[in-house]
Amino acid sequence: QIAMVDYDLILRGGKIVDGYGGQPYTGDVGVKDGVIAAVSSGRLAGSALEEMHVSGKVVAPGWVDVHTHLDAQITWDPTVSPVAGNGVTTVVMGNCGVGFAPCRKEHQRFLMELMQGVEDIPLGALDEGMVWDWETFPEFLDALERRQFACDVAAMVGHGPVRTAVLGDRANWADKPGGPVKAALTDSEISEIAEVVREAIAAGAVGFSTSRTILHRDKSGTLVPGTLADQRELLAIGQAVADGGGGLFELATDMSTFDDEPHTPENHERRILHFAQEWGWMQKIAKGFQVPVCLCLAVPSSDERRKNGFRTVLQNLEVANAQGCEMYAQVFTRPQALLFCWRSQSHPFMEAPTFRQLWETCRSSGAVDLPALMAQLLKPEVRNAICGEATTLAEGDADAGAFGLSLPSTKDEDSPGNMNGSVGDPGALTKMILGNAKYVFKWREDYCPSEASSLAAVAAATGAPVAEVLFDWLCEDAGTRVVNLMMMNYHKYSIADTLEMLEHPYTVPGIGDTGAHLGFVTEGGAHTSLLKIVAVEKAVKMHAADAAALVGMNDRGVLSVGKRADINVIDLDKVSVACPEYTHDLPRGSARWVQKAFGYHCTLVKGVATFRNGEGTGNLPGRLVRNKGRRKGEYPYATAVGRAKMGFSHMVWGAQQAAVAALARVAGPERLENFGLWMVDRGTRTAKL
Repeated sequence: QIAMVDYDLILRGGKIVDGYGGQPYTGDVGVKDGVIAAVSSGRLAGSALEEMHVSGKVVAPGWVDVHTHLDAQITWDPTVSPVAGNGVTTVVMGNCGVGFAPCRKEHQRFLMELMQGVEDIPLGALDEGMVWDWETFPEFLDALERRQFACDVAAMVGHGPVRTAVLGDRANWADKPGGPVKAALTDSEISEIAEVVREAIAAGAVGFSTSRTILHRDKSGTLVPGTLADQRELLAIGQAVADGGGGLFELATDMSTFDDEPHTPENHERRILHFAQEWGWMQKIAKGFQVPVCLCLAVPSSDERRKNGFRTVLQNLEVANAQGCEMYAQVFTRPQALLFCWRSQSHPFMEAPTFRQLWETCRSSGAVDLPALMAQLLKPEVRNAICGEATTLAEGDADAGAFGLSLPSTKDEDSPGNMNGSVGDPGALTKMILGNAKYVFKWREDYCPSEASSLAAVAAATGAPVAEVLFDWLCEDAGTRVVNLMMMNYHKYSIADTLEMLEHPYTVPGIGDTGAHLGFVTEGGAHTSLLKIVAVEKAVKMHAADAAALVGMNDRGVLSVGKRADINVIDLDKVSVACPEYTHDLPRGSARWVQKAFGYHCTLVKGVATFRNGEGTGNLPGRLVRNKGRRKGEYPYATAVGRAKMGFSHMVWGAQQAAVAALARVAGPERLENFGLWMVDRGTRTAKL
């Protein structure tokens, strides 16, 4: 006979951080049949198949990563490395308007190239590693349901694949310069797009995503499908999400891209008006269709003039939510850093002819022979030639890219491509990095280096050119030194802006882009970094409860009876993140940056241990998570009374947009924007006082 037990597992004596934001307390947690069966502030009575004594360790819900691009990786890597080993128990993919479903066979190449162009995932890895066993989005979810993973997986449906399914080769014709007028979509095409979205949501997509930024481009340099979509299409999609059962409407946006034009003083007024118009349709979707809207929010470190502009968005979120619009922003958990070392292809010397020749000579099967490369780089004449060439490139007239972000394009299918497909001018990468030397540092675990340790400061102190100082840095530690450009949220040389965004009531940690920008960044350890930045109860609430709620997953994110037993047992004294490593572990030997995190004593998914002390157990309890339908009842636009009430909101929002337009004409766009930034900054300082 099998003895009856009360629980499958009891975690004894841990420091319980339940995800609600309250103070930790010592107690036990009982797990039965994959869910939390008991949470006790004292000793839990009863027996269990296994007891884990975790005195002194934190017991918390697992992390929910709401912004990943693991759409391809999960078809070849059930371990979902490295994030599943870094405390993440649920991932959401399909962000930023890109993905692989729906997709007919003849469109597979286009969507892979789109993913490479926008998210910098090596085309060679996609081509060799992906297993395609779907065409429609419902078939895609069914294919995922047949697979097993080390964490749970959920998906949004992206604008790019949807447009491609309906329009084929014309998917982003309307996103070319002048496209909104020259290639506008018909009402019939918009109806087809909406139906594809409705079908995806009804099948289990947790939301819809799109891109509205000048940075995101396909491999040919064209803005991604849907970037310039007009309000007809966007509102039709918002209704489709609601009619499908509800879900999140996610967008990557700069709020300024009204057409594929460089942002210049000549179109400044139009960009300000576009900002107001963008906010208008988002409010209509959030309130009129009761579809939560979430945009991505960050500040380029080099954008000194708009360094406090994020506060404008945060204040707008407060106003919108007060008006009944459920709207949020995803923000970074630490300043985002562009990484490079001699092994990678993202350092500024990559474009120097002398270095490029050495690279090709020392390269074999994708990876570079570092000892052979270093033997050449340590020769004084080679160093002088490479540094001189890099300096000339940095002083050239290459387009530095939108918001100062650009990387070179490449035809190498084993390389990650370029950063957001933004700019491919020769010299652009070199100019971006050496031109922002005040934000270039040797990598540090706390992601908070001092101004005095910057490349610019060290070069000034020693009297050496920045190119030579950087060259010598990269040669340290036998050529393994990792250097980074702190390109987002670091203009103050602190994490103050990041914390201000994180702690706002209408933000959620995200945009880590797990699985994307593989040759340039890695945010796999970002969840762990937050544990060393804010109080543990805050970090847990942000990464578990708040993140789960954003995507409508009310069955997880907290330690409460009946909730999913997705649990991290954490040794806070051992929490740390490793220096990122550039490794060739993707299909076809393609490369990516990875970062390991430490301090996770055990991670449970549905009550099953997936990792113990950083090592995988081989268990794969993770499954597809389908949207269960988060919308309750009819939305305002669906009833006569609701439409009447929305009419008043339309009047208010229309008046606000008209006021912005009038002020822009009278005062001029630059004065208006400067005044707005000053008011926001003044208000923030007054609030602090």
